[in-house]
Amino acid sequence: MSVTAQKVPFKAQAMARDLAVRLQNRISGLTITQGLDSDSFPTLQLTVSSKSMWIRIRTDYQESEGEGKVDALGLGQRVYTPHLTEVLEEAAATPPTAATLNMRAQALAEVSKNGTKVLVQEGTGVETAANYAAALALATTVVATIRSDDINPLTAQV
Repeated sequence: MSVTAQKVPFKAQAMARDLAVRLQNRISGLTITQGLDSDSFPTLQLTVSSKSMWIRIRTDYQESEGEGKVDALGLGQRVYTPHLTEVLEEAAATPPTAATLNMRAQALAEVSKNGTKVLVQEGTGVETAANYAAALALATTVVATIRSDDINPLTAQV
């Protein structure tokens, strides 16, 4: 089973809708543009004072995890697929404004409530990208990887 074989990632879409509502209620002056990537995973573009950041929620599934494994009935094993939240932001060339710092802090606080692994990336040109795929191509530096639970990590997130 590949990520693209999944018809519609309903849980990721529900998590993104919930995140969008929580962010809209928390950050004043925030504009959220919702979309889907090529695999139907939800993307959010957050914009405050012409500064943007991108968020995508997807499954953190590895092809090799389920390959060749069977359950008690001899059927292909269904592998639990935890979710990953990717945050893409512009590398700061100048000191960020108070509104930008507030958006970043509030967004990361809300993202961490989802209970997913969080991957924060930076790049140049991310905030002006036309879509998530273009922003992802520009995000070249992994700033932080935050596991969902440090004490009891999921096997796929170690």
